[in-house]
Formats: sequence, structure tokens, C-alpha cells
Amino acid sequence: MTEIDTFNKYFVAVHVASDDICFLRPVPLRISRTDALLLAAYLASMADPIGDDFKEVLKAVQSA
Repeated sequence: MTEIDTFNKYFVAVHVASDDICFLRPVPLRISRTDALLLAAYLASMADPIGDDFKEVLKAVQSA
């Protein structure tokens, strides 16, 4: 397995007061598949830190 660079290059964060997800750096119009997976992992980790809901949402998106 290759080493995964986990640097948060789009500076995804959670706004504490509102619990919204924020991008502190704009996401380009085109990104690589590797960067897309990394971004998705950051979004999923911050939106569902325990992981209770992500599997259901992923299944629904893959079935759409």
C-alpha cells in the first residue's frame, strides 16, 4: 500500500458557532481523483465524526 498524504490542502474546517463545514481555501474546478478522495474523507470526517450516518449516505449516492 502506498503512503497517503493526509495534508488538509483545502483547509476544510468546522465553524464552531454554527457547526457548518467551511473551506478556508477555494476548491479548484478540477482536482485529481486522489485529491477528490482526500477531500471527501475530510468532509465525511467533519460532517459525521463518529461515522454513524456516512455509510447510509454513501450507499444512497452510489445507488442514485
